[in-house]
Amino acid sequence: MTWDWKSTPSSHEEVSELFQLLNDVHNLEWQGGVDNWKWKDTKDGLFKVSSAKRLMSNDTSGTCRSMVKWKGWTPLKCTILVWRALLNRIPTVVELIKRGVNILDTACSLCHSDLETALHLFTGCIFSHEVWFRIELWCRLNHTFIFNVMDLIRVPESTSMSKDNKHILRGIVYTFMWVLWIERNDRIFNDRKRSPIQIVENIKSTAYFWLRNRTRWKDIDWKTWCICPLG
Repeated sequence: MTWDWKSTPSSHEEVSELFQLLNDVHNLEWQGGVDNWKWKDTKDGLFKVSSAKRLMSNDTSGTCRSMVKWKGWTPLKCTILVWRALLNRIPTVVELIKRGVNILDTACSLCHSDLETALHLFTGCIFSHEVWFRIELWCRLNHTFIFNVMDLIRVPESTSMSKDNKHILRGIVYTFMWVLWIERNDRIFNDRKRSPIQIVENIKSTAYFWLRNRTRWKDIDWKTWCICPLG
């Protein structure tokens, strides 16, 4: 067999995946026939979003599974981003390089001071830190030291708020991560930049729109929301 690598497997994870693949191929007993695609998680073999969501919820460790709340007021695309960030599976510069993508500028597009990883982007970047500090002021939260994505997602659960306020704060945290990721992509692909203050205003308006249109709380006043979303 002749290999044509984009990049030679070097990390422990890549080498383990390679040996697992070789083992699966070696043990395969092909009986002829025509290849076809089949979704294993449904009886009829057809893909369904609900089954994919169930698989994502049940994947990886129990910690990740329990920390991401899928039943919330943020759109599924936003929650999936949070889940992928928690697992370090978003296409940051470091992850793209691991997959053989040639990238000239490896610095974080938000602060330009460090290598871009999920950990840095959401918790270590000076730019994102200022945005989060302003979110804490807006929500009237005690300052919390955030060291990783898990710490960020745990913020609502670590408060003594009511269940409803935790529900709202959780969505704000998810929206914070979503808007930061959009800002990162805008800077890279569209050459558009916004200040931390503008990002916070975007988080406020985006979260307000989602909350008003995706929950029972239809009577939330915009002015009150801008002062403090948690009442």
